[in-house]
Amino acid sequence: MLSPKDKQDKLIRATDLDALSCRNSINIKSYLTPNDIYIPKLIESYRQNLQYCYGYTNLSSSRALHLFNDRKLPLINRGTYLRTKAIDNIVQGFIEELDKCQIVSLGSGSDTRAFSILNKYSNVIYHEIDFPESVKIKKLAIYNDDELRKTVGLGSDTIPMIKSRDEFVQLDCDLQTSRYHLHGIDIRTWKDNKTPFAHFDSNLPTLVISECSLCYLAPDEYENTINYLTGISKNLISFIIYEPMSLNDSFGLTMTKNLLDRGL
Repeated sequence: MLSPKDKQDKLIRATDLDALSCRNSINIKSYLTPNDIYIPKLIESYRQNLQYCYGYTNLSSSRALHLFNDRKLPLINRGTYLRTKAIDNIVQGFIEELDKCQIVSLGSGSDTRAFSILNKYSNVIYHEIDFPESVKIKKLAIYNDDELRKTVGLGSDTIPMIKSRDEFVQLDCDLQTSRYHLHGIDIRTWKDNKTPFAHFDSNLPTLVISECSLCYLAPDEYENTINYLTGISKNLISFIIYEPMSLNDSFGLTMTKNLLDRGL
């Protein structure tokens, strides 16, 4: 039986499935031009590996994945599209103003922005951070796809074969290349100190993205995270923080209801 904390963490991780299903919906309906070719690769990794995650069985993972068959409300499709494009535009504007920079994406989960950015810009180092289990699913998606391997600069490493929960648990969650760093970190553990996480370059201009991530933290954890990130940077550090609640509009109210229905 899951402890209250484990149950809460599982609910938070499950929101990544919601986000991926929303992006998949706008991708299928051709909101995105060109289509995002990476979304199906992440969905396939979830289909293969969610069953090995803590708190899931083969049956419960199959039920969770049914949401990819659900039709999304037009309001959700439009909101997802606008959110995606707005953040994309800000990220690209930041990159194009600088000779070299780094992006730090908090709660990146199944987000595919890193892949398109790395393909388009050569002056970027990209860090993605999420719960270890979520990171493992993305890592396996990368390892099992030649295009993703090339995009992140992964060499001819042996592809891990995961056929059981034990093998999934033993898999190292991190992935490091010269331009791409995937970290399995619970950001709630960050404190106000000056020790950077692995491969963070304190001297580079940095853009931190929190897209529906910091909203799951307690107020003191939120403050600790911001203080930690500003404390380890010796150069410009900027933040994009997107939280779809308390907007007093129909989209924000719908998103808030979805989280309340989940017990978050």
